[in-house]
Amino acid sequence: MESCRLTRSEYERLYARFLERSPEDLVLHAGKVKGKRVLDLCAGNMRATKCAIDNGASSVMSVDVSAEMMGARKGGSSGNKEVYISDISHWVPWSLPLGAGRFDLAVCQQGVNFWWSKDAVASVAKMIAPRGHFVFNTFLSLPDSVPMVRKYTLDGLEYMETSWSVGHKVMHVQICGDLSHLSSFEWLPVSKIADMLKPHFVNIDFHYDGSTVIVDARKGK
Repeated sequence: MESCRLTRSEYERLYARFLERSPEDLVLHAGKVKGKRVLDLCAGNMRATKCAIDNGASSVMSVDVSAEMMGARKGGSSGNKEVYISDISHWVPWSLPLGAGRFDLAVCQQGVNFWWSKDAVASVAKMIAPRGHFVFNTFLSLPDSVPMVRKYTLDGLEYMETSWSVGHKVMHVQICGDLSHLSSFEWLPVSKIADMLKPHFVNIDFHYDGSTVIVDARKGK
């Protein structure tokens, strides 16, 4: 079993439990988005993008490494929606048609652990307009070094998940029938998140919600 990119249908089947959570938690966390410009990072199947548009955003740019996941082409656009295929962990924003300070809100749903670094955070901050917000979520606890297995049924399908840690790296295997996916990503303690954000944002709010935390970082004037 090895890590691989998923198609949109595979992702939605495998990670159905995670997709039950509404993207409104993040998109509307800092207030209404009507008339605002939104950047959807690690857009995946573009749930947050759709949520922002449905709530009146004037424009949304969606960024993800997988064209298959977004159902889009590089540089494609439609109405008030733009897409860009990019690996955010190696993002060079000045090569994109973005422009510093273009966005009122940047959101990242269940994805910052895959790309978080000092340089990437600085790049995202430069894309956000004065008084704009960067809102994202991540999990609070580092799994045990011994794999923990969880089995459950959802919509008639049998699932199995297992997670374990290797140092500060999390390994996660998701299985549904004959479909499986291995992912690995860095665990981010709240202290590390705060330290990375402080040079770029005047206010950082942590909203604890069970096993996860929603972070709302606001730019200054």
